[in-house]
Amino acid sequence: MNTLRHQLINFVAFQLGWFACVLSAANNQPLLGIACAMGLLGLYFSLSSQLRRDLLLVSGIALIGSSWDSLLTWQQLMLFSSGQYHHNFAPAWISAMWLMFATTINVSLRWLYQRYWLAALLGAIAGPLAYHAGAALGAVTMPQPILALLVMSIGWALMMPLFIKLAERIEQPRYIDDKIARKQGSERSSVSGDL
Repeated sequence: MNTLRHQLINFVAFQLGWFACVLSAANNQPLLGIACAMGLLGLYFSLSSQLRRDLLLVSGIALIGSSWDSLLTWQQLMLFSSGQYHHNFAPAWISAMWLMFATTINVSLRWLYQRYWLAALLGAIAGPLAYHAGAALGAVTMPQPILALLVMSIGWALMMPLFIKLAERIEQPRYIDDKIARKQGSERSSVSGDL
């Protein structure tokens, strides 16, 4: 069950993984952040009640996100201080952050299900803010910051609804069961209230 406690733990775990990746990259030790993110990711999967679906969702989102960041890197909108295996691709610690972020879609960001405009708005604002924070901490530089943040905003506004739709599609049987259970629960409580 996706309780408020689980949502909070998921959100805090993502924030810890994010800071570990960014700060370790800024200090030229990206493997430390990657190790932390992989540990948190391993914990997430070990607690999963639907491992196959979670693996599919997390890997799909991470692939899309890492490809997006590689495109921005290739266009030199972002330059990284450490961890790149090739100058045209986003570093491995960015991919680790995408894996961590993907775990939030079904837990702490599940409230965005079927709220695509809200997902787009959140993506357009929060996505670029995260990159800006990473730049302030020294993990990434943006030679043309206004252009980079604008492109990121557009990209995140498109990706977030896509991620939510992908999660709904993968989760469809479980999501429908949850909605039916909630509806039946509210019907029972209204019937008992009438008695």
